[in-house]
Amino acid sequence: QGQDRNMVSVELGFTLGYILVCLCFVAPPSEFRAAGITVQNILAGWLGSEDLHFIHYHVKRTAATALIHAALPLGYYAGLSIISPQLQLWDFSLAPKPAVVYFAVFSAIFCGVVVMNYIWSRKGWEGHPIAKRLKSLGGNSWRATASAINVEFRRVDKFSSGIGGTRLYITDSWIMKTGPYNVDIAHQANVHLRVGKTEDHVI
Repeated sequence: QGQDRNMVSVELGFTLGYILVCLCFVAPPSEFRAAGITVQNILAGWLGSEDLHFIHYHVKRTAATALIHAALPLGYYAGLSIISPQLQLWDFSLAPKPAVVYFAVFSAIFCGVVVMNYIWSRKGWEGHPIAKRLKSLGGNSWRATASAINVEFRRVDKFSSGIGGTRLYITDSWIMKTGPYNVDIAHQANVHLRVGKTEDHVI
């Protein structure tokens, strides 16, 4: 019975630790960013340069982020099977029923994201939401619009604000807000500015 309590403590400790690490990976604090533990840094070689190819960089980044985040619950299942081999998690006839349901649900989600990424990546990422957004902004080709944005993004006079994966960029013609799974893009001519709040500060 004492051994059972020890195993429960180990499993609880692993669960809490894994949840904490996942939260820090999904929404990385400054310490994680400084250590390079982000999707952008881990996949830097594949993603390429944001400064040179802004649109294509974020097309691949958002796809990779969705895939990696979808794999995190399965990583917990695999880790728990190592920490607690007596649960026999890979023998689905003997594993606890909640564990089997957990594995089935998150496996389905992961497979769904894999299929989604495959659909996105066909014909040079033409099915990606960012590409579809650029198509909706007009022009003969989303790639031509992407090229125009990339050219403006390379200029040193653009405005940027924010931290981590969520940032706001303003170029001569475009306003872009990046998030973990998407990039909101708008042409400045189609944007209306509204002041929501002002504050006075004594200097």
